[in-house]
Amino acid sequence: MTVSADRAPIWLPDPDEVTAANVSRFARWLTGQGRAQLTGDYLELWRWSVDRLDEFWSAAWDYFGIRSATPYERVLSGSVMPDVGWFTGAQVSYVEHLLRGRDPEGIALIDARESAQPGAGPVSRHLTWGMLRAQVGSVAATLRDLGVGPGDRVAGYVPNTAEAVIAFLATASLGAIWSGCGQDYSPAAAAERLGQLEPAVLIAADGYRYGGREFDRRGSPRTRRREGSAGRARRVLLSSSRERCRSATRCGCCSPRAPPAGPRGSCTAPAGFSWST
Repeated sequence: MTVSADRAPIWLPDPDEVTAANVSRFARWLTGQGRAQLTGDYLELWRWSVDRLDEFWSAAWDYFGIRSATPYERVLSGSVMPDVGWFTGAQVSYVEHLLRGRDPEGIALIDARESAQPGAGPVSRHLTWGMLRAQVGSVAATLRDLGVGPGDRVAGYVPNTAEAVIAFLATASLGAIWSGCGQDYSPAAAAERLGQLEPAVLIAADGYRYGGREFDRRGSPRTRRREGSAGRARRVLLSSSRERCRSATRCGCCSPRAPPAGPRGSCTAPAGFSWST
């Protein structure tokens, strides 16, 4: 299919949207800092970013206020992909930057799942940034107490829930490596997949709900660990995804008989973990 070069664009932003765009702010910052002389044309900015790679990435680092535990030695090492390193020597925490400067009362995460009530629509939990920070810190402290540190592997046998995000962030905050798979994998298949990593800790949910059915996985992690097929995991952390509500108002997302409270189908109950050997 050939498209004429003089064909009018389907959509154009209005001037105010262009001025307020993040890329426009970045271009104005570059000019104001004397790091590039730009007239406001996007293609001009793009060409500068391609021709002056070191200057572009250094400017991006400074503009976004990237923090590093150690200063970087050079912006770029190497010139041909994939053998190129960015900011050699830097140690950057993804979790620190994700949580930095957030409104503690703002919504960070919406966890939507099937209702336990037959025929009902999906229900959701809303976690604020303050709740997310506290829960990530709590799980990270537990992992640290279990001896998890930089370079260790933490494996997750979990569905797509808030607990999975919390576990990943807690793992990353320690410099450890996270890997996971969903609970639609059979316990044997999950153990074969994750056991190759020889995880220090296995984090597993007690089960999940799909298509109106409950799938109980409570016995699987312990059984596989005893059999040795879960690698060398020192501990198994269990998160609750089924039938347990920690909200004092009994929000309805965890109990088939409890009426929903608050906004439609919403729940602000914190995620929870209990650990077992």
